This record gives sequence, structure tokens and C-alpha cells, in this order.
Amino acid sequence: MNKYKDKHRINYILDKLERIAHLDFSGRLKINAITDEIDALSVGVNMLSEEIEFSLREKEKTAQKQVNLLQQLVDNSPLGSMVVHIENRSDITSLKIVIINQACEDALGIIKENIIGKTILQAFPLLYDDYPVIIDGLKKAIEGAELTLNRVGLNSSNSLLSYFNVKICPLDNNYIFLSFENITKRNEVERKLKKVENSILNSIIFSQENTRKEVSKKLHDGLAQTLFGLKFHMEYINKNVRN
Repeated sequence: MNKYKDKHRINYILDKLERIAHLDFSGRLKINAITDEIDALSVGVNMLSEEIEFSLREKEKTAQKQVNLLQQLVDNSPLGSMVVHIENRSDITSLKIVIINQACEDALGIIKENIIGKTILQAFPLLYDDYPVIIDGLKKAIEGAELTLNRVGLNSSNSLLSYFNVKICPLDNNYIFLSFENITKRNEVERKLKKVENSILNSIIFSQENTRKEVSKKLHDGLAQTLFGLKFHMEYINKNVRN
């Protein structure tokens, strides 16, 4: 349906009704004519009402199809994922959680039944104050930007700090998709590898330093002996030359 065309038809009907309300109802002919016009308007109103109801039903069907597709997308995602709906584009607090998968429950330590249908700030009260980077990301997503936030530290329900790469992607019809890749174990492995790397590097530097000192000592001692022998030889030569 064309909303501008519908608005025009509604305004036309309202204008007709207002004009009829101010007509002179004296006389049978006038009453009959006005009755006929009211009947015609009634038919028009009923037709418009049916069209609007049909359009709303189709929109609901389309919206439900999209929700079903989003549900499949989230359920099939190996990452913790959720979908939120923008109820009011000018109000970040209006983002409502509509879909969440098991991986997201496990990653964030939450229960789906406790947060579905709630706004994102009702579900995560500390989000606005403690995680402004996610709030900024959601604001950008509302404006149409797709972005990834790296190494975001989040406290789960057991108060343990975990690190995530958070991807935020705007979708059609005011939906936003979020995924949470838990990189805590990867960070721990990288930290341990870095520690081993530093240890090996320090060992190499220490070994090189010891080797340098040892070579230096050998060179110093050997050169000292050589110079002492050479001095003794030169003194012997010098003595023989005088004789």
C-alpha cells in the first residue's frame, strides 16, 4: 500500500464527513441524497479498513519471516550471537533483545529467558557506564556502520574477566546483529608464548654475553702472553746487538 495515497483517501473521507455534518437536513430529498453519500462513504471506509488490515497482516508476516531467518542465522552461528531491535533510532536505551543463542548464554554467563524482550540496558545494567566502547559501537550501528571491537573485556556472571572480539552489524528493518568471539584462551596462549619467547631471548642474550666475555678474556690473556714474549725476545735481540 502507498501510505501517501492512503493518507489522501482518509483525508478525503474526513472532509466529506465534516461537510455532511454541516449540511441542511431539512427536506426528504436532501436527506435521501445525504444518506446515499453516507452509504458510499461507509463503503469506502470499509474498503480502506480492509486494505489497511491486509497490509498490516502482510507486514506482520514479512516481519515474522525475517525474525525466523535471523533466528536461523543466530542458531547456526558458532559464536555467541544476539539480535536487538531498534525501537527508537534516537534513543540508544530503546534497543530490545529479540534473539540470543546458546553460545551467547555460555559466553556471557546469562539465561535467555531472563533477557529476551528486555532492552539491552535492562538486561545489562552496567553496560552504559562500564563498557562505553560497546555503547559507541551500537550508536554507530544505528547510523548504519558495521564494525568490530577487538579485545573487549567483559565480566560474566561468575565475575571472571573474559576477552571478546565483538562484531556489530546493522540489518534491515531496524535490527542489529552482535557476535561475541571469546578470545580469552587465545590471549592466555599468546601471553604464555610471549613469556617463553622472552625467556628464550633472554637466554640467548645471556649466552651471547657470556660468550663475548669468555672470548674477550681469552683474547686478552692470549694477547698479553704474546706481547710479553715479544717484549722478552726484543730485549734479547737488543742485548745481543749491543754485544
